[in-house]
This record gives sequence, C-alpha cells and structure tokens, in this order.
Amino acid sequence: MENIVAIIPAAGSGKRMQQDMNKQFLEIGGMTIIERTLLAFENAVSITSVIVVTKKKEIKLVQDLINQKSIKKVRVVVEGGAERQDSIYNALKMTTNEDRWILVHDGARPFVTSASIELFVEALKKSNALIMAVPTKDTIKRVDSGTVVETLNRSELWNVQTPQGFSRNDIMMAYEKAQKSNFTGTDDASLIEWMGKKVEVHVGSYENIKVTTPDDLYLGEAILRMRGEL
Repeated sequence: MENIVAIIPAAGSGKRMQQDMNKQFLEIGGMTIIERTLLAFENAVSITSVIVVTKKKEIKLVQDLINQKSIKKVRVVVEGGAERQDSIYNALKMTTNEDRWILVHDGARPFVTSASIELFVEALKKSNALIMAVPTKDTIKRVDSGTVVETLNRSELWNVQTPQGFSRNDIMMAYEKAQKSNFTGTDDASLIEWMGKKVEVHVGSYENIKVTTPDDLYLGEAILRMRGEL
C-alpha cells in the first residue's frame, strides 16, 4: 500500500475576512470551514492520513474539533511557522519514508470534494508533481504604476488551486534546498519548478474556492445550495 498523506495548513488569520478570529473556525452552512475541509479528506478512500498545521494557541482547539467530529485520519496537529512555507516544512518533517505521496491543501478551501480528491490522486500517481487548477476566465493585464504594460494571452493562464501533490522524495528535497538557499516560493509547486522539475496540471472545479473575504462566505452558501447541501 502506498501511503498518501494530506497536509492541511490552517494557520490563517481573519484579517481580510474582517474578523478577530482564525477564518478556519467561521461557519458556512452550519459547519466550520476547517471541518468541511477535513471531512473531504476523511472520506477520500485513497488518503491514508492527514497532518494539520495551525497556530500554537489553536492546536488544542483543532484537536478538540477532530475528537468531537470523530475524524480518524489526522496523524498529528503541528505548530505552524512564521510563513506558510515554514508551516508546510514543519508538517513534512512529520512524514516518514513509508509515505509515498504528499498532498498539500489549503484549510480555507472547504468545497473540495472527496470525489475530486480521488481523481486527483489517480492522476498524481502518473506524475511526480501535479497541481489542481482551472482556466482563467478574465482578461489579465500586467500593470505597472497604474498603467497597462501588456495584455497576457488568456489561453495560457490558469488559476491555481489546491490540492497540489508530489512524491515525498521530491517535495522534501525541494523544501530542504529552499531552506538552505533562503528561497521562498509562491506555492509548493513553485519550489519544484525552481529545482527544474516538471509540474503537470489537473483540471479542477470553479467551486473549489479559497475563502478569503466576507463575500466568499455568501459564495460558499451559494455553492452549498447548488449542491443541495443547504
């Protein structure tokens, strides 16, 4: 059996959400954001275990939620670092040589489905590095000091989501080298790209939004209604 571990960074703040609490604990449709995310991976048959990363002061809160909801796959809840990249590295250190594949998924993307995770894992096994993404709908312009510099070719642009998946050997090597070189990537896949390795794309869903601003709470409720879950 190939162990597949999902790392869930959930150490966000409520700043852009205009809240004085971690947005992971806000509710959408009567369920917290982090609970929805964890349940998607709990119910994905291919996922062996889950590592959650959160703030030190919120570790017990997350552990209590896991126990209350009888979520069984969480291996450990670890303390996050100063930046997201530090947090993921802390989680990677909790994996072992028996873990063949690593998925990283934002705790604030609660509308990923177990079915989509299964399809992603199936595709990942044919690749060493895979990201979930959707084609950009909007026209994207590069702007400098309020002036348009150029209009980018929309057919080549994708909105990157999570999960992102990698062989454990590759992602560990990437994080270790980035740590030694003081390199900071924009996402996990960018570290793989930085090492000169190929990253492939798996088409995701426009429903797989990241809850970031108050408007996203209303959009999330609309997604649940569309799915018949609200």
